[in-house]
Amino acid sequence: MSNFDKSIAKALGEEPEIGEFGDEQNILEQVTSSFRSRNRWLVVFGIVFGLVFMGLGIYSLLQFLELKETVQALPWAVLLIFSLVAIIAMKIWYWMELNKNAILREIVRLERRIEQLHEALSER
Repeated sequence: MSNFDKSIAKALGEEPEIGEFGDEQNILEQVTSSFRSRNRWLVVFGIVFGLVFMGLGIYSLLQFLELKETVQALPWAVLLIFSLVAIIAMKIWYWMELNKNAILREIVRLERRIEQLHEALSER
């Protein structure tokens, strides 16, 4: 291993101070940080969207269970399935948003590590 490789390994071995991006966030911290992001209105809209369709799904389920005739119950079953699909779509979108934010945090963490490595190597 050359001197250059040794200096890179030594610089990478030191833990830098990188502030709020230093620690992994648990799921509760990820959710609360999504409400502080630039697209918080979109997150709120998605949550409200999911709650509306959950209420619609519960209502259609109750209506579906009350009816004895198949022909009368069919529209309520279709509405129930549509509500469930809408809720699933909202949840998938939200988990993708959380994943995007986690990836952005990791990119910032890597950028800061590269800056510190560059500073450490330029001092030598």
